[in-house]
Amino acid sequence: MKKFWLDTETPKILCQLELTMKDGSKEIILSDDSWKATTKGPIRLASIYDGETYDANLEMPSWTTNSFIDKTWQPVNVFPISDDIRLEPKRHTTVKSKIKLTTKQIFEKDGAIIFDLEQNMVGVPLIKVPMKKGQTLKIRFAEMLSPRWNFLHRKL
Repeated sequence: MKKFWLDTETPKILCQLELTMKDGSKEIILSDDSWKATTKGPIRLASIYDGETYDANLEMPSWTTNSFIDKTWQPVNVFPISDDIRLEPKRHTTVKSKIKLTTKQIFEKDGAIIFDLEQNMVGVPLIKVPMKKGQTLKIRFAEMLSPRWNFLHRKL
């Protein structure tokens, strides 16, 4: 069994949340040493290129509520910000759905079901799969399939 987070960098975050209240007052929340975290949650690994490994057995119901008890979470590691690093906010518009793509072809290949959208895109799949405890669902994405309709493997 793979030991997650032992052979990777510790997850990191640097954030400043600026809140403007209805009455016009403002509050700023900064990430600091008062924050707590865990590496025992359902997201086991995450990568911009290779997706994420999610273990539903480790879900934490209500973790986003004020009533969640985080006593098993650990204080975060805090690192100083060097003066030679310039930090600036990124003012992006919110991500919005533009279009919904439908699958153009569905076929089975070597025990896998392949959904071909016939288009390179950025997006999130919406799926519903009945699963039982202990089962694994592996979802992979590719910009294109090989001529034999297999996934092209990217060397890491």
